[in-house]
Amino acid sequence: MSIKRMTTVWDGSGADGARLLVLLAIADSANDNGLAWPGIETLMQRARLSRRQVIYHIQALEKSGELYAHRRQGRHNYYLVLTGMDEHHRK
Repeated sequence: MSIKRMTTVWDGSGADGARLLVLLAIADSANDNGLAWPGIETLMQRARLSRRQVIYHIQALEKSGELYAHRRQGRHNYYLVLTGMDEHHRK
């Protein structure tokens, strides 16, 4: 759990509503570098959303540039919370 990443999301995210909840749920699972790998089921429980809604919001967060998702077939995805990161740290 990274208070640092969660604070960055609270302070710097352009997301709102359910999209913000999904990003916060991922940030809550992240380390200080923003790397997280929560399962979809965990995100569903934390954000109180359906599987379809969680996936939709993850895709929208990727498009907005606030999240990077590395998908792994049959395993938990890796996520990188990009909110508040400068270009140097994103690479």
